[in-house]
Amino acid sequence: PIHTQSDESMKLSKERRTSTNCTAVLLMSIILVWSFKPSCTLARVGHGNSDIRDGKEDDPSLGVSSMIPSLSDTDELAHLSSMVYAFRKIKYQGCDPFQEIFDEYVKRNTPPQFMNPNATYKCHMYERDEEDTKVLIVSKTMTYPELETVEGYVAVIYAGTDDFRTALTDANVRSSLFGPEGVNGTHPLSPSDDIYVHAGFNNAVFSNGLFDRVRNTLNVVQNENPMHRMYTTGHSLGAAASVLTAVAMKLQAEWEDELIFSINFGCPKTGNTAWRDFTNSIEGLGIFRVVNGHDLVARLPDIRFHHAGHTLQLDRSAARIYWLHDGDENLGYSGIYYGWSAFSYALAPEGAYQHIIGHYIKYLGGKSVQDESKYYVEAFEKLKGYDDDNIHPPDSEVDDDIGWDDMPYDDVHSNIMEDHDDIVNIFAQEYLSLLEVEASDGVDLLHEYTDTE
Repeated sequence: PIHTQSDESMKLSKERRTSTNCTAVLLMSIILVWSFKPSCTLARVGHGNSDIRDGKEDDPSLGVSSMIPSLSDTDELAHLSSMVYAFRKIKYQGCDPFQEIFDEYVKRNTPPQFMNPNATYKCHMYERDEEDTKVLIVSKTMTYPELETVEGYVAVIYAGTDDFRTALTDANVRSSLFGPEGVNGTHPLSPSDDIYVHAGFNNAVFSNGLFDRVRNTLNVVQNENPMHRMYTTGHSLGAAASVLTAVAMKLQAEWEDELIFSINFGCPKTGNTAWRDFTNSIEGLGIFRVVNGHDLVARLPDIRFHHAGHTLQLDRSAARIYWLHDGDENLGYSGIYYGWSAFSYALAPEGAYQHIIGHYIKYLGGKSVQDESKYYVEAFEKLKGYDDDNIHPPDSEVDDDIGWDDMPYDDVHSNIMEDHDDIVNIFAQEYLSLLEVEASDGVDLLHEYTDTE
């Protein structure tokens, strides 16, 4: 179902969308000057049909997982990342409300391809802890009696938060070593003392023993369903928590040989370059960050932070996937196009609409299902070759985040950081305004399909 906003709220939305903030335009100009590098011509290659599309056996990149998840799984995980928000309206711990929430969500939201009626969806854990982290663990099981086989997945799903300013404005951004703190201030999951992540994301996953309870639940589910695929997912700040959880899972002895995938939506940057390089080197771990158009949250926090994993970009013209975000010239993979971050700052009000999880679902369940070859991805973007002047930069210089990771924070011009926070605040206020429109008009912008074209 497609819900329609009232005339008054549509007028209000249009006015907000057409407003342009001069600070954003100025910052975009600065970033473009700093980050400009010549772009490369891209070529689409390859096709695949399996639930997890297999890479070639001789592909040296398999160490960081080149297997692209199916559209059906990605679409379902987007829906589950939307459905988990429904739990925030009830102050309850445990799975008792799951079936009612699930049935109501499916009744209101189901496109034909979502939630297979022959599958069993089961809640194994729901918790809202002292840090206000909301996590849901759900399994999907499909039984094929004629083949005597059972398949499915188990997913760890994190809810995001409506007001992300406390996590993504510069004044509130802090870093910490990855993982829970152990004896004498050690961090046993961090293989070196330079792997830093966003402290808020780290606390959300590891504080109050939450990860240990997630781990114990997953072990029980996997013992019952050893052939199930293992996913983590979430939207917005929940997407960031899903990335850290997937990494922590791969570092556990019981999952050392498992394939683990984080397929998430509107994920902010999670850590420094050491974190990015460490995460991208883990065998059997696939991180796929789905980004809808100019969603600004996917470009935050500031330039000290970096993306781990692949970027699956949903644009109006087509969907494309970029190898480990920045590409790899030695493997022939292209990185994200330049200006990917800068233009989103200029279009910050528009990015509020594109951050809504319902718009991710609309794209995947609409465009992608109708034309999967164009609006979903079948292979990573490949380098076609150098441009006419042969000035494509070497892989070591390719970094859409400008590469200031080692620069002391105080050396970054303070006005730029102030402008950054201004834009984040404008963006967050716009997002909150949309949710207020939802509440006043009865329009479920956060979860339902909406039409803002």
